[in-house]
Amino acid sequence: MHTSGGEFTADQVIVASGGYQVPIIPRLAERVPAEIEQIHCEQYRNADLLPAGNVLVVGSGQSGAQLAEDLHLAGRKVFLAAGDAPRCTRFYQGRDVVDWLQDMKY
Repeated sequence: MHTSGGEFTADQVIVASGGYQVPIIPRLAERVPAEIEQIHCEQYRNADLLPAGNVLVVGSGQSGAQLAEDLHLAGRKVFLAAGDAPRCTRFYQGRDVVDWLQDMKY
């Protein structure tokens, strides 16, 4: 990938875009060479399922951020492509925001 910040490469690409288990695959994915493994976040189970190498995670919502963190903690070099997804505090008063939403019946 060529950006204003330089050139980046990845051996795998995880697409974590879309909301509420409805994948959105960017049209750019069609132009990624076939030898680069691409999966959507709904297919991800753990870092061991991906071939060795750097990973580009496309989408910085909760799924993308969680996958990037999981891959980083597994020792992978991870690039996170961030968009304009809304942000919220992940933890509040020692609890995960999803737990709070569940308690509020959201």
